[in-house]
Amino acid sequence: MEKILSLFDTYPLEYKLGEFFVPFAAGMLILLLVIITLNILKKIKILNPKFPKKEKVRIDPSKTKETAYTLTYLIRRYNTPYNKQLLKRLEKFKYRKEVESFDKETLELISKFMEYMRRNYGGV
Repeated sequence: MEKILSLFDTYPLEYKLGEFFVPFAAGMLILLLVIITLNILKKIKILNPKFPKKEKVRIDPSKTKETAYTLTYLIRRYNTPYNKQLLKRLEKFKYRKEVESFDKETLELISKFMEYMRRNYGGV
């Protein structure tokens, strides 16, 4: 019976402060460095998916076929409310050997698309 009761005796805890504090401080320092690094990467827009790197894209409405392909590329990369409408209108300007110039409605839609890109994505 005494052996069983001796299992429940309390003993004072003995530990050295350095055994706990040094690993804790090292872990906190590593965590702090990771947080600072992630914030710096977000500020220089490496980890921010909403704003991809700015691309140098030139749109010349006089070159209808080239402009149609360039706009299709932009539509695939960025999400705008004009994507579906513009894709439908650009189909007839891409796959033919000889294409006519853009009509008035398509030019208006392209200008709305580009304005949206400037406002929300900082331009392209």
